[in-house]
Amino acid sequence: MYFYIFLKKIIRILSVWSVGLLLFNLSFTQTEAEPGDLIITEIFTRSNGSIPDYIEIYNRSLFSHNLLNWKISIFGTEYVLDNGDILDALELGPFKYMIITGQDGYFSNSDNEIFLANGDLRLSAESPEYNTDFASFVQNAPNTSIIENAVW
Repeated sequence: MYFYIFLKKIIRILSVWSVGLLLFNLSFTQTEAEPGDLIITEIFTRSNGSIPDYIEIYNRSLFSHNLLNWKISIFGTEYVLDNGDILDALELGPFKYMIITGQDGYFSNSDNEIFLANGDLRLSAESPEYNTDFASFVQNAPNTSIIENAVW
């Protein structure tokens, strides 16, 4: 008898806890970005050197947002964000930054470390964007890093 009452109380507690978790998950689910969730924090364009043009975006929301097929219009030319070769490359997590960059140039610091966008096709021999000179330059660089939240 006591075991039955104890079991009944445990089931009741677990039921209330499960419903609470379900409501918590439902209340924090978002399917698309709201105005102000993603903001442009920096724009760099028309460099005279080797720095690529780029746009930096910050996600100031509590939710991840996938930017796949989002469009950016620059001087009347529309660009569609599509980096299908790399899974989740366009997934921008909460309170994270993403750099969207052009295909020319590269980022470097005072230690001559080169930073490349994740999936830079100039380094893939199978790609029509492949650039032998650039690939050789990167291969001979003393230090190279991949920027995971950078796409082009």
